[in-house]
Amino acid sequence: MTALELQTSKQSLIESILSIEDAETIEKVKKYVHRICKSGAAKTEDRPGPLVMTDEAFRETVIRSTQEFRNGGKTYTQEEMRKIAEQ
Repeated sequence: MTALELQTSKQSLIESILSIEDAETIEKVKKYVHRICKSGAAKTEDRPGPLVMTDEAFRETVIRSTQEFRNGGKTYTQEEMRKIAEQ
């Protein structure tokens, strides 16, 4: 993306945000943007990005997780996962 395209895209985003009239939606957008910026900052500061697993490590994790679940391990509802993701 060229510098001009980037600037145009930013301006479009700003205009979209300015058109929001609902305080709750503004708060959601603010949290989301903050989370994205924080995530982007982590990557640019040479911190590890997303976890990358080998096929073998993935299989081991799935097997271990399945065993933990069968043995009464902690599980989360969809709502609990959403709350965790919003933090």
